[in-house]
Amino acid sequence: GEEGSPPSKFLCSSLRRAVSTLVVGFKDRLSRKPDDKILIIPSLQEISRNPDTLSITPAQTPIQASWIEKGSKEIADFQNVFNSQLDMGLHMGNKPLDTNGLKRMNEFCEFLYSQKDEYFVV
Repeated sequence: GEEGSPPSKFLCSSLRRAVSTLVVGFKDRLSRKPDDKILIIPSLQEISRNPDTLSITPAQTPIQASWIEKGSKEIADFQNVFNSQLDMGLHMGNKPLDTNGLKRMNEFCEFLYSQKDEYFVV
């Protein structure tokens, strides 16, 4: 994100906690480069079947900030970043029940190495 650095894309799971962590961790860069996008990649969703690893965001729908995030604008303007910098085009809702970690890791590798962009932040 330094001046003169090559363009890059952020890749992230569809889980709100993962996106929120990215927003906080890269807050300065995201505000410096408002055209940078966070691409939501379904294959990056956690592997476990635990309820906290399921995405509640419907397919291709923007993530909604939680009530805690809405009250934490001194940390980051989560909803603004969610609305303006998230690319939900690949988000198809929750992970399929007939998938497993190996399938999704392979999907991610195939996706990543088929891209023309050379710089990614995962």
